Amino acid sequence: MAGTILPDGFLGISNAVDRLTRAMWSGLPRPIPVQAIRRQEPRLRVRYGPWRDQAGCRLRAAAVSGELPVYVVGKAQAGSRKGTSSDISTPLKVATDVLSRLITSRGNLTDYPIRPSLKIAGGDEKLFAALAIGHLVLRANDFDSWLQQERVRGTWPSQGSKSGRRVGRPTKQTSVVRRAVIALAHHKKWRGRDGIAKLHRLLVDTGQMDVPSQDTLARLVTRMHREIGDPALSRKVRARRKSR
Repeated sequence: MAGTILPDGFLGISNAVDRLTRAMWSGLPRPIPVQAIRRQEPRLRVRYGPWRDQAGCRLRAAAVSGELPVYVVGKAQAGSRKGTSSDISTPLKVATDVLSRLITSRGNLTDYPIRPSLKIAGGDEKLFAALAIGHLVLRANDFDSWLQQERVRGTWPSQGSKSGRRVGRPTKQTSVVRRAVIALAHHKKWRGRDGIAKLHRLLVDTGQMDVPSQDTLARLVTRMHREIGDPALSRKVRARRKSR
């Protein structure tokens, strides 16, 4: 949103996602792909896409559920097409059902709505005109309050020690299992493309205690790959067949 002037007290979607990304992943080691780039270009600022995508998806979910109000703001430029010439410098709140219909990028909301239509706007011509020329924003106070609530929940990857205190059945995605999976991958006894069934069998054969189910292992490997970016953990997930 370079060059965009926002009303006082508002911030753009991309800025909010950047702040959420830093909060969710702060303190964790840099992912392997980022480490490799930084070794070659130490001064280069690199952001890890999967971390940002996960933060963006969480923010969109909060917006669609109504936890985090989203507004559209902007001012028409000379030469705008008919029907989009109104001044929308005053933020206009976007309904949650409209947010759910907006086209996303990697599952995330974008600063500038992608190809909005009257149908996406629910037939609201004023809102359609605003979406066609404006950009999406959040009230800074709303975002700060929501961010604090998310922090208190203790579910961020950066809060590993806090999120470990659970109510109910203990998780089987333990640090012991994580280390065992990484060891198998680094010794090239298992790679993500080999499948979860083979990983489960190897863990059992090595005498690993409390081996999780294959479904739990699949979630763990996906989470680990997202966190550390190790190519050895990359899995080829088959698309589900659509029921007729």
